[in-house]
Amino acid sequence: MKHLILPISIFIFVISLICTNQIILKNLTNTLENDIDTIEKLVENEDFEKSIPLMKEFSEKYTKYNSYFSAVVRHNELDEIRLLVKRLEAYNKSADKVMFLAESNALKDMLCHIYKLDTINIENIL
Repeated sequence: MKHLILPISIFIFVISLICTNQIILKNLTNTLENDIDTIEKLVENEDFEKSIPLMKEFSEKYTKYNSYFSAVVRHNELDEIRLLVKRLEAYNKSADKVMFLAESNALKDMLCHIYKLDTINIENIL
């Protein structure tokens, strides 16, 4: 029985790490999605004076979270998100409402995608 204690302890530790990672990843992606929703509402109302500083804050927040993302998410998804954020900043500064809204929708899809990639489910296991 004593020889089972270490493997069971390691198994429980790994499962707890996976669960913690999923909770953190969900919270971070939800925070970023909510921030984009707020900025989208401002852009829809053509309030670019308020949306530009919020977009800058969003970009800084994403940069801060990126160090965590890079440890748990494939880098090609992170590169795509980084490019989307840069495009959003440019569209926001140029007051291009249509392109901003299209790219922000793509960004939200990518954020949802990186969470789903890391979620434990049958599709990801098989």
